[in-house]
Amino acid sequence: MKKLLAGVLLTVATLLYAEPEWVDYDTALKSAKKEGKIVMVMLSQEGCDACWYMDEVVFEDDDVISELQMDFIPVHFDVKRDTLPKPFSYIGTPTFYFLNAEGKKIERLNGAANVKDFTNVMRDVKAKVKLQKVLK
Repeated sequence: MKKLLAGVLLTVATLLYAEPEWVDYDTALKSAKKEGKIVMVMLSQEGCDACWYMDEVVFEDDDVISELQMDFIPVHFDVKRDTLPKPFSYIGTPTFYFLNAEGKKIERLNGAANVKDFTNVMRDVKAKVKLQKVLK
């Protein structure tokens, strides 16, 4: 019983203090193929208020973290510091790309979104992926 309680408490603590585990792009694509997950790429830059909002509000939300951990592999690029791979472009930041395991774009989101709207975007992307699998 003590082991069960300790496991539950550890899981709850992990979710309460979890943040996205950002990985590099190549690792994300390899992991997506192996785990059947979607790659979420965030393009941002220092000094961007909307990027700060995503980092400090949206990516701190338990529901967003849960969705990310379950079905997505997050990648982060700073548009001023990092070299962006060819398929990515942006007009402003943040810009989000959602990619399948082959690196093909499923969806693109320009700008920030509140927790509810960003969660809905993630769910819409998952539904598109599921539909594509059914149609194959």
